Amino acid sequence: MKDKKNLILIAVIMAAAATAMLLVVEITAVFLIAYGFVLVGIAGLLIAALQMTDKKDTYPWGAAIPLQAVTYLIIEVVISIVIVVLKELGVYAFPPLWFAVIHILVLAFFAVRIVMMQGGADHIEAVGGKTEAKISAMQSLRMEVGLLVEEPAGQAVKEHILKFAEAVRYSDPVSNSQLVDVELEMVQRVNSLRRNLGDEDRALAELETLEQMLEQRNIKIKLLK
Repeated sequence: MKDKKNLILIAVIMAAAATAMLLVVEITAVFLIAYGFVLVGIAGLLIAALQMTDKKDTYPWGAAIPLQAVTYLIIEVVISIVIVVLKELGVYAFPPLWFAVIHILVLAFFAVRIVMMQGGADHIEAVGGKTEAKISAMQSLRMEVGLLVEEPAGQAVKEHILKFAEAVRYSDPVSNSQLVDVELEMVQRVNSLRRNLGDEDRALAELETLEQMLEQRNIKIKLLK
Protein backbone atom coordinates (compact mmCIF):
# COMPACT_ATOMS: atom_id res chain seq x y z
CA MET A 1 0.00 0.00 0.00
CA LYS A 2 2.85 2.40 0.83
CA ASP A 3 4.49 1.72 -2.55
CA LYS A 4 1.25 2.56 -4.33
CA LYS A 5 0.85 5.82 -2.41
CA ASN A 6 4.40 6.82 -3.33
CA LEU A 7 3.77 6.05 -7.01
CA ILE A 8 0.59 8.08 -7.01
CA LEU A 9 2.38 10.97 -5.29
CA ILE A 10 5.16 10.92 -7.90
CA ALA A 11 2.60 10.94 -10.71
CA VAL A 12 0.77 13.88 -9.12
CA ILE A 13 4.04 15.83 -8.81
CA MET A 14 4.90 15.14 -12.46
CA ALA A 15 1.43 16.22 -13.58
CA ALA A 16 1.67 19.36 -11.43
CA ALA A 17 5.04 20.23 -12.99
CA ALA A 18 3.58 19.84 -16.48
CA THR A 19 0.56 21.97 -15.50
CA ALA A 20 2.81 24.67 -14.08
CA MET A 21 4.08 25.27 -17.61
CA LEU A 22 0.69 26.80 -18.34
CA LEU A 23 1.86 29.79 -16.28
CA VAL A 24 5.05 30.48 -18.23
CA VAL A 25 4.33 29.35 -21.79
CA GLU A 26 1.93 30.89 -24.29
CA ILE A 27 -1.20 28.75 -24.50
CA THR A 28 -1.38 27.59 -28.08
CA ALA A 29 -2.87 24.58 -29.85
CA VAL A 30 0.59 23.02 -30.07
CA PHE A 31 1.19 23.47 -26.35
CA LEU A 32 -2.21 22.02 -25.41
CA ILE A 33 -1.56 18.98 -27.61
CA ALA A 34 1.84 18.49 -25.98
CA TYR A 35 0.35 18.97 -22.51
CA GLY A 36 -2.43 16.46 -23.16
CA PHE A 37 -0.12 13.72 -24.43
CA VAL A 38 2.36 14.25 -21.59
CA LEU A 39 -0.51 13.71 -19.14
CA VAL A 40 -1.39 10.53 -21.06
CA GLY A 41 2.22 9.39 -20.64
CA ILE A 42 2.20 10.10 -16.91
CA ALA A 43 -1.08 8.21 -16.48
CA GLY A 44 0.25 5.26 -18.50
CA LEU A 45 3.41 5.12 -16.41
CA LEU A 46 1.39 5.20 -13.20
CA ILE A 47 -0.90 2.38 -14.35
CA ALA A 48 2.06 0.23 -15.47
CA ALA A 49 3.94 0.84 -12.21
CA LEU A 50 0.88 0.00 -10.09
CA GLN A 51 0.38 -3.19 -12.07
CA MET A 52 4.00 -4.18 -11.44
CA THR A 53 3.61 -3.67 -7.67
CA ASP A 54 0.54 -5.94 -7.72
CA LYS A 55 2.62 -8.71 -9.32
CA LYS A 56 5.83 -8.68 -7.31
CA ASP A 57 6.19 -12.46 -7.68
CA THR A 58 5.91 -12.44 -11.46
CA TYR A 59 8.77 -12.88 -13.86
CA PRO A 60 11.71 -10.42 -13.55
CA TRP A 61 11.05 -9.01 -16.99
CA GLY A 62 7.64 -7.88 -15.73
CA ALA A 63 9.35 -4.52 -15.21
CA ALA A 64 9.69 -4.23 -19.01
CA ILE A 65 6.18 -2.80 -19.37
CA PRO A 66 6.80 0.13 -16.96
CA LEU A 67 10.11 0.63 -18.80
CA GLN A 68 8.21 0.99 -22.06
CA ALA A 69 5.90 3.51 -20.38
CA VAL A 70 8.93 5.50 -19.15
CA THR A 71 10.45 5.46 -22.64
CA TYR A 72 7.19 6.68 -24.15
CA LEU A 73 6.93 9.50 -21.62
CA ILE A 74 10.53 10.60 -22.24
CA ILE A 75 10.01 10.65 -26.01
CA GLU A 76 6.77 12.63 -25.61
CA VAL A 77 8.45 15.17 -23.34
CA VAL A 78 11.45 15.59 -25.64
CA ILE A 79 9.30 16.02 -28.76
CA SER A 80 7.01 18.44 -26.95
CA ILE A 81 9.86 20.56 -25.54
CA VAL A 82 11.61 20.82 -28.91
CA ILE A 83 8.48 21.82 -30.82
CA VAL A 84 7.20 24.23 -28.17
CA VAL A 85 10.62 25.91 -27.77
CA LEU A 86 10.94 26.35 -31.54
CA LYS A 87 7.48 27.93 -31.54
CA GLU A 88 8.30 30.20 -28.58
CA LEU A 89 11.56 31.37 -30.20
CA GLY A 90 9.80 32.06 -33.47
CA VAL A 91 12.11 29.66 -35.31
CA TYR A 92 9.41 27.37 -36.66
CA ALA A 93 5.69 27.04 -36.02
CA PHE A 94 4.88 23.35 -36.36
CA PRO A 95 1.34 22.75 -37.72
CA PRO A 96 -0.88 21.57 -34.81
CA LEU A 97 -2.49 18.86 -36.92
CA TRP A 98 0.81 17.24 -37.85
CA PHE A 99 2.03 17.66 -34.29
CA ALA A 100 -1.01 15.73 -33.07
CA VAL A 101 -0.47 13.05 -35.74
CA ILE A 102 3.13 12.52 -34.56
CA HIS A 103 1.99 12.11 -30.96
CA ILE A 104 -0.77 9.71 -31.98
CA LEU A 105 1.67 7.57 -33.97
CA VAL A 106 4.17 7.43 -31.10
CA LEU A 107 1.38 6.53 -28.67
CA ALA A 108 0.05 3.81 -31.01
CA PHE A 109 3.53 2.33 -31.43
CA PHE A 110 4.12 1.98 -27.70
CA ALA A 111 0.54 0.86 -27.04
CA VAL A 112 0.97 -2.03 -29.49
CA ARG A 113 4.32 -2.98 -27.92
CA ILE A 114 2.85 -2.99 -24.42
CA VAL A 115 -0.19 -5.04 -25.48
CA MET A 116 2.06 -7.61 -27.16
CA MET A 117 4.37 -7.78 -24.13
CA GLN A 118 1.41 -8.18 -21.79
CA GLY A 119 0.04 -10.97 -23.97
CA GLY A 120 3.40 -12.70 -23.85
CA ALA A 121 3.56 -12.35 -20.08
CA ASP A 122 0.07 -13.83 -19.67
CA HIS A 123 0.95 -16.74 -21.95
CA ILE A 124 4.16 -17.58 -20.07
CA GLU A 125 2.42 -17.35 -16.70
CA ALA A 126 -0.32 -19.69 -17.97
CA VAL A 127 2.27 -22.18 -19.25
CA GLY A 128 4.14 -21.91 -15.97
CA GLY A 129 0.94 -22.64 -14.06
CA LYS A 130 0.27 -25.73 -16.19
CA THR A 131 3.83 -26.98 -15.68
CA GLU A 132 3.54 -26.52 -11.94
CA ALA A 133 0.30 -28.51 -11.92
CA LYS A 134 1.96 -31.29 -13.92
CA ILE A 135 4.81 -31.75 -11.45
CA SER A 136 2.72 -31.46 -8.26
CA ALA A 137 1.58 -35.11 -8.32
CA MET A 138 5.14 -36.41 -8.64
CA GLN A 139 6.29 -34.02 -5.91
CA SER A 140 3.63 -35.46 -3.64
CA LEU A 141 4.72 -38.99 -4.54
CA ARG A 142 8.35 -38.21 -3.74
CA MET A 143 7.35 -36.68 -0.42
CA GLU A 144 5.26 -39.72 0.55
CA VAL A 145 8.04 -42.10 -0.52
CA GLY A 146 10.52 -40.06 1.52
CA LEU A 147 8.34 -40.54 4.59
CA LEU A 148 7.96 -44.24 3.74
CA VAL A 149 11.73 -44.75 3.68
CA GLU A 150 11.98 -43.44 7.26
CA GLU A 151 9.44 -45.96 8.59
CA PRO A 152 10.70 -49.11 10.38
CA ALA A 153 10.09 -52.26 8.34
CA GLY A 154 11.36 -55.82 7.84
CA GLN A 155 14.48 -56.43 5.75
CA ALA A 156 12.64 -57.65 2.64
CA VAL A 157 10.13 -54.79 2.76
CA LYS A 158 12.90 -52.25 3.41
CA GLU A 159 14.84 -53.40 0.34
CA HIS A 160 11.76 -53.04 -1.88
CA ILE A 161 11.03 -49.59 -0.41
CA LEU A 162 14.56 -48.39 -1.16
CA LYS A 163 14.36 -49.83 -4.67
CA PHE A 164 11.03 -48.08 -5.28
CA ALA A 165 12.34 -44.82 -3.78
CA GLU A 166 15.31 -44.93 -6.16
CA ALA A 167 13.00 -45.50 -9.14
CA VAL A 168 10.81 -42.56 -8.10
CA ARG A 169 13.87 -40.37 -7.64
CA TYR A 170 15.03 -40.93 -11.23
CA SER A 171 11.57 -40.71 -12.81
CA ASP A 172 10.66 -37.73 -14.98
CA PRO A 173 9.21 -35.12 -12.58
CA VAL A 174 7.05 -33.52 -15.29
CA SER A 175 3.83 -35.38 -15.83
CA ASN A 176 1.15 -35.45 -18.50
CA SER A 177 -2.53 -34.69 -17.97
CA GLN A 178 -3.35 -38.24 -19.08
CA LEU A 179 -1.25 -39.73 -16.25
CA VAL A 180 -2.08 -37.48 -13.32
CA ASP A 181 -4.78 -39.86 -12.05
CA VAL A 182 -2.30 -42.74 -12.03
CA GLU A 183 0.24 -40.69 -10.12
CA LEU A 184 -2.33 -39.60 -7.56
CA GLU A 185 -3.35 -43.24 -7.11
CA MET A 186 0.29 -44.11 -6.41
CA VAL A 187 0.41 -41.33 -3.82
CA GLN A 188 -2.65 -42.78 -2.08
CA ARG A 189 -1.23 -46.31 -2.21
CA VAL A 190 2.09 -45.21 -0.70
CA ASN A 191 0.29 -43.31 2.03
CA SER A 192 -1.81 -46.39 2.81
CA LEU A 193 1.24 -48.67 2.68
CA ARG A 194 3.05 -46.51 5.23
CA ARG A 195 0.26 -47.24 7.71
CA ASN A 196 0.34 -50.99 7.08
CA LEU A 197 4.00 -51.95 6.99
CA GLY A 198 3.44 -54.45 9.80
CA ASP A 199 1.79 -56.87 7.35
CA GLU A 200 4.84 -57.98 5.38
CA ASP A 201 3.04 -60.01 2.71
CA ARG A 202 0.57 -57.21 2.05
CA ALA A 203 3.36 -54.63 2.02
CA LEU A 204 5.45 -56.61 -0.48
CA ALA A 205 2.45 -57.13 -2.75
CA GLU A 206 1.62 -53.41 -2.61
CA LEU A 207 5.23 -52.45 -3.36
CA GLU A 208 5.30 -54.79 -6.35
CA THR A 209 2.11 -53.16 -7.64
CA LEU A 210 3.60 -49.71 -7.13
CA GLU A 211 6.77 -50.66 -8.97
CA GLN A 212 4.73 -51.90 -11.93
CA MET A 213 2.58 -48.77 -11.93
CA LEU A 214 5.62 -46.52 -11.87
CA GLU A 215 7.31 -48.48 -14.64
CA GLN A 216 4.21 -48.22 -16.83
CA ARG A 217 3.91 -44.54 -16.01
CA ASN A 218 7.51 -43.86 -17.05
CA ILE A 219 7.06 -45.73 -20.32
CA LYS A 220 3.93 -43.74 -21.15
CA ILE A 221 5.64 -40.45 -20.24
CA LYS A 222 8.34 -41.15 -22.83
CA LEU A 223 5.73 -42.03 -25.46
CA LEU A 224 3.72 -38.86 -24.75
CA LYS A 225 6.68 -36.50 -25.04
